[in-house]
Amino acid sequence: ALPEHLTRLLSITPSSVKWKDETCVEKCFCCSNPFSISNRKHHCRHCGQVVCHYCSISRKPLPSFGHLEPVRVCDACVRTDLADDQISFPIWIPDKDVDICKSCKKDFSIMFRKLHCRLCGQIF
Repeated sequence: ALPEHLTRLLSITPSSVKWKDETCVEKCFCCSNPFSISNRKHHCRHCGQVVCHYCSISRKPLPSFGHLEPVRVCDACVRTDLADDQISFPIWIPDKDVDICKSCKKDFSIMFRKLHCRLCGQIF
């Protein structure tokens, strides 16, 4: 049988994540160090657990959770690769592989820069 914290992490879906009430948490979910004035509480945006700064240094985009830009993710989620949001996060096309805009077919230039679509990974 898996440890309880791994079982909980494996059952996470965007609709199931509820942030843990930080008022009743005294120790970090990952390292069990007590919180203090110098060791502040933070929520993992993937699992909702309360963790310390040192156990939540990683930042990852979580598109299926509504976070297109990188957000705080705890070490437990990173270690188990559960924060790799592969459902909707695109594989970006490298800039060097694209010379014209996919939409309007114009050549890119200093005045007409390449931008990646956050949903599909294409360059426009």
